[in-house]
Amino acid sequence: MRPFCRQESQWPHPPLPKCGQRAYIRGAVMLLVFLVFRRVYAIIQLTFMSAIAKILLRLIANFVGLQIAINYISGVSFSGQFLDLAKAAAIITLLNILLKPFLEFILAPFIFITLGFFGLVINALMLWLATYWAPQLDFSSLGVLLLTTLIITFINYLFDIVEKKND
Repeated sequence: MRPFCRQESQWPHPPLPKCGQRAYIRGAVMLLVFLVFRRVYAIIQLTFMSAIAKILLRLIANFVGLQIAINYISGVSFSGQFLDLAKAAAIITLLNILLKPFLEFILAPFIFITLGFFGLVINALMLWLATYWAPQLDFSSLGVLLLTTLIITFINYLFDIVEKKND
């Protein structure tokens, strides 16, 4: 007997749906949670988009990009848990905040001459440096590192579009 199923004839309690309909209820609850979260996020963005919120948005974008790369690129290996992946995304975010602007300033002529392609090399360097502090993340070759960099850069670009649209 299923413990969470109640017979429809038990009065005075309202009848619960049959056990086969739990998936629909879970889906409806998840949709409701998503809609509430979306509304709260919109309210937060309307009132202010602080630096902390932007950093958290970057962290989420880097986490999603890493997760996509780990799942779909065969040369990317990750041997840690969920928190280790979050730590790797946080390291990438911190490197992009602290070190990347300095490198872009120093290497601005190369970025200008290569029409921005050298910016991708700087992003790959940030990802490679992150593997030093997060050894669970490993890339089998330079091509895999560049492909992962492209994915993370594209995801960050999509998050930039959403961020600028809401400003």
